[in-house]
Amino acid sequence: MGAEKSRCCRCSSTCDLGQRQQAECVEANKIADVEESDEESSISSEADASTRKRLQDSPQQRPPAAPTSNQLFKTLLVKQGNLPLGVDVNHADRRTLMVVGINDAEGLVMLWNRQHPESAIKVGDRIISVNGVSGDAAKMIEVCTTALFLDCAVLRP
Repeated sequence: MGAEKSRCCRCSSTCDLGQRQQAECVEANKIADVEESDEESSISSEADASTRKRLQDSPQQRPPAAPTSNQLFKTLLVKQGNLPLGVDVNHADRRTLMVVGINDAEGLVMLWNRQHPESAIKVGDRIISVNGVSGDAAKMIEVCTTALFLDCAVLRP
C-alpha cells in the first residue's frame, strides 16, 4: 500500500508526501499566497477568518531580526517549476551543508534572499537541517533534490 497521492501544492503533478508533509506544504503555499497578494480579500466565513488570522500572525509574515554570529534562523523554500535551488554547498564534514556559492541570477535561494533580506542565506552559512533531517549531509542533499518545499535551519557562523 503506497501513500495516497494528492495535489497539495502549486506544482502541476501529484505528490507522494506523507499526511504531515502534505499539511505543511499546503500551509507553506497558503503563506506564500498571502505574501504575494497585494490586495485584501473579503472573508465570509469564520473558518476563513481564523485561517487568515493564523497566517497573518505566522512568523513568516513578520520580518525576523537579522541573524547575528552563531545564530540559528529558519528558511522555507517552496519549489516553483524547474527553478534550481541556486546554491553550491560543501558537505566535507558529512553532517552539514556549508554554503560556498549563491547564484545571483536565478534560483530559490536568490528569490528567498530578495524577499527576506533580514534572513538572507549567505556564503559561509551552514545548513544544519532540511525538513527535519540533520546530521547526515547526503540525506539532506537527497531531501533538497526530492522535496517540494525545504524547511531549512541555517546557522550563521
